[in-house]
Amino acid sequence: MSPAVVERFWSAVRKGETCWEWTRSLDGGGYGRVFDAKEFGGREKAHRISWMLHFGPIPDGRVICHHCDNTRCVRPDHLFIGTQADNARDREQKLRGGNSRPFEWKGQRASLREWARRVGIAEGTLSARVHQRRWSFEKAITTPVRRRPW
Repeated sequence: MSPAVVERFWSAVRKGETCWEWTRSLDGGGYGRVFDAKEFGGREKAHRISWMLHFGPIPDGRVICHHCDNTRCVRPDHLFIGTQADNARDREQKLRGGNSRPFEWKGQRASLREWARRVGIAEGTLSARVHQRRWSFEKAITTPVRRRPW
């Protein structure tokens, strides 16, 4: 990779005390994206480019994960390589993302999956209720579920 490309990449990074954040375009998931990365097929996520600059090519079937859980972060020591399963396991262990995001009610903190088990309704039903704007988490777990007559 040419020194000009490397310099242009790092000019878009704000180096903080902890994370080094991408300051330009983001994708729908909040990850930095680089459109003019011809060396990478024209478009690539910024944290993946940072990994490649420091550690070399990413093997097929591998993803670049964040220890810090900051999708904008490109700091090499905040990144690790793994499989999609490793990334999902890391997300679940940290109770973040999707239905593993922690919710607190009456001083108890648990994932949406755990609350659905405690309340005795399907996880999908609880998820749909919680993620509708008009539902608060407390209302979702205390309101009886209407059963269809069939």
